[in-house]
Amino acid sequence: MTTIDIVSDPICPWCFIGKRRLDAAAQAAGVELNFRWRPFQLEPDLPPEGVDFLAQVRARYGAAHDPSDMFRRLEAAGGPFGIRFAMEDVRWLPQTLDAHRLLSWSAAQGGDAQHRLADALFSERFEHGGDIGDRATLARIAASVLGWDPAATIARLASDEDAAQLRAEAQANRALGIQTIPHVTIEGHKIDHTAPPEALARALATADPV
Repeated sequence: MTTIDIVSDPICPWCFIGKRRLDAAAQAAGVELNFRWRPFQLEPDLPPEGVDFLAQVRARYGAAHDPSDMFRRLEAAGGPFGIRFAMEDVRWLPQTLDAHRLLSWSAAQGGDAQHRLADALFSERFEHGGDIGDRATLARIAASVLGWDPAATIARLASDEDAAQLRAEAQANRALGIQTIPHVTIEGHKIDHTAPPEALARALATADPV
């Protein structure tokens, strides 16, 4: 089975679109793929509780910055892939270390568990305005997608299990020179996830980069 590695962060809307583009291309190609999600943190220095989303946007781009154009671009890009962005409901920018820990743990369940969880995390944030830095929210998602006991998930997240490892892996991915995400590789070779659907489907079917 061909392996696709995706370096991503659950607060990245373009990663949500890239994920759905890859799903559509895989379906068109009629191939079964092994997706592996790898950590990257766009905002590694956020406090554990996160920060106000619009305040952070304006701190970065200026107090007069109007994100509505960006929101419209996201809606236009995501629509063909079934994504209904509700950016007006996105009020909080979470610290994503716990979400990355959850994704890492889900890989042990096998199959497409990690891939389904990634989609659910994106959907919670971008289609429902949920706070994916909140442990109760993460536990609810894991229960829905993976069947995990919420209390056990919250207890596990409250520990420091794998926190240093995932933080280090995210830093290592940045140190490799990855600057934009999603960063997608097929059997170790980078592919352009924004390629035309036909080219992307062909790449997935033949395991050749585009």
